Amino acid sequence: MNLSLEIPHAPQIFLEREQAEVEISIDIDATRLQEEIYEIVLTGTITNKLADGKVVFLIEAQQA
Repeated sequence: MNLSLEIPHAPQIFLEREQAEVEISIDIDATRLQEEIYEIVLTGTITNKLADGKVVFLIEAQQA
């Protein structure tokens, strides 16, 4: 499993008082390795953004 956390505007971003929005996305990617053998990668991403588009945090996990 691959897991990452990004907080690009820390620590100042935590002083913001406006409500942030959460976006959740899930993606599945299949790659054929051999006949009848596939690698499946599941990726989940959670992004928390302020109204002006500034990212509070981004979490991404991948499992193959």
